[in-house]
Amino acid sequence: MDWAQALSRRGATFIGNTGYGYGDASLIAYSERLSLQFATIINQRGSSAISVGEALKRAKHEYFNTLGEGSLSNYDEKVLAQWTLFGLPMRSARVPASQSTDTTGPSMPQHIQTAPVQLDANLVAITRTIVPTLTGRDTVDGRYYQASNDAQILSGRPTQPRTYVEIGFAGTRAHGVLLIGGSIRDETLNPVVTRIITDDTYIAQEPEFDSAGFYPARIATVNSLLGLDGRYAEKLVLVPGQFRPTSVTPTTGQQRLWERLDVVTYHAPYTVSDFVEPTLNLVRGWAYPAHVNFTVGAADLSGIQRVTVLYRALDMKTWSLVELQPHTTLSDTWSASISRPSAGVEYIAQVVDTAGNVALRSDYGNPFRPVVARSVYLPLARR
Repeated sequence: MDWAQALSRRGATFIGNTGYGYGDASLIAYSERLSLQFATIINQRGSSAISVGEALKRAKHEYFNTLGEGSLSNYDEKVLAQWTLFGLPMRSARVPASQSTDTTGPSMPQHIQTAPVQLDANLVAITRTIVPTLTGRDTVDGRYYQASNDAQILSGRPTQPRTYVEIGFAGTRAHGVLLIGGSIRDETLNPVVTRIITDDTYIAQEPEFDSAGFYPARIATVNSLLGLDGRYAEKLVLVPGQFRPTSVTPTTGQQRLWERLDVVTYHAPYTVSDFVEPTLNLVRGWAYPAHVNFTVGAADLSGIQRVTVLYRALDMKTWSLVELQPHTTLSDTWSASISRPSAGVEYIAQVVDTAGNVALRSDYGNPFRPVVARSVYLPLARR
């Protein structure tokens, strides 16, 4: 007789892994996180009971739909696939001391949004300002930050703050998110680098993390999950922290924290099936004595809706946006100029297509730096 059979005989419902469960050496992650989300949902239904099957479904949906850009790993897939219910899913649970608030997991950040703007028949834009609550945590392995009580934990990577905002808009699906501003602060720290653990596997030494650029390279993404009820659960997932190592043994470096993020989310009707980002094939910045010129080349089968550069002076904490205009002589090319800051400038390029998909280009995780334009005078020889 196994555990599931023994518990069923006593009228219990058993939820367990059909393979090895995973966790993190320092933080709550993977199977531990999914278990916590399930327990949170069961506990926060107030006086109305929820079936264990529904709670399990919602926990898996929440786990999947709050992952940041590029953070779905093979470990996450296994965690979601192997957590199995043995028993009757329609059985309900009521926790006497449960709270009345019906939430799942971490709290949402301070969030302000403008009224939706209809750009054309197939595209709606909503501007949002997000101010995450960033909290530093110290452990024996180093220091990490949470955003609104949540963090992105990925094997072999520095733990970064994570938060999300519900962005569903009736009759549409979210296609992309454009960064249009924000403010940052930097500090030096020893990050917590994730170590996978199981019942019989434990990596005693924290792994090194080596990268030439900031991790993660992209801090905002749109997640869309279609439920069995035919509805889409859409979230804007933000990772308002980026780490770039300056030393590997041990790993220490520059932690960048986004204290405010200004974004635009793009939404298109269900009939729009284009979810392919536009192609960014050229990004150039030239610094002249009084100004900086930006040039961006882009293409998309549906057409280009908007081309932007997000930049900041190196002695400033705020980021600003400049809109690029079609080049007067070059096709599929856009350009713009700004006054040259005395301290220098760094920037990233972004392109929006007519379906609302957004492409972002950085220098392998780092913001670009413009090239200083120089004039070379050659001697003139006369016959």
